[in-house]
Amino acid sequence: MKLKLFTLFTTIALCFSMFVASKPASASTACPLDGWSGTNVVDNITNSPTGFFSKGTVILIFFQLGTPGTQAFGDVWVNNVFFAKQVPVPAVISYTIPADGNYDFETGNNPFLKGNGPINFVLHCASTVPGPSAPTGFTLHYITCDVVVFQVPDFSFPTAARISQNQRWYVSNIPVKAKDGTNWTEIFIASYQDGFIPTRCVGASWQASDGT
Repeated sequence: MKLKLFTLFTTIALCFSMFVASKPASASTACPLDGWSGTNVVDNITNSPTGFFSKGTVILIFFQLGTPGTQAFGDVWVNNVFFAKQVPVPAVISYTIPADGNYDFETGNNPFLKGNGPINFVLHCASTVPGPSAPTGFTLHYITCDVVVFQVPDFSFPTAARISQNQRWYVSNIPVKAKDGTNWTEIFIASYQDGFIPTRCVGASWQASDGT
């Protein structure tokens, strides 16, 4: 009798252990690649490890110019599909995970735009990075025209962001002169990377215009 009971309990325990071992691991809500970094010299690609991400997770990709170097342009692939191409460095872009699953990131230093410096890439989940705030010295100004926001003071590098006439935005009070002689103003667009608009589209400060 004791032998039969022992055999029964042993069989139940074995079946339970097999069930636990074969049960799929639950998806982690953490950011498995948070803090991953890679450095790319010109015409070089680096692969991140693969991690499981939940739908809606926002990944911030930081592009930092290494030394020596004065300019560089970065590329990013997600699961071997081009996501960002020839991004002027420095920059911060975001990628939103479209569905639960495994993802890896590839970073590259584009060789076709005369970049001459290495790029340091860092990945972070947006939830682990404090929200951005307007840089010191930026003040609210009225915008006087409908205009695209540019990555750098150059009409060749537009972003998908647009701002409209009569809106108020935080902008730098110090214009930047481009190589072609045009004046540009740095603008805070509630992002981790500021943009630029032509200075001609920046109007009076909000405080001065309404007396408050």
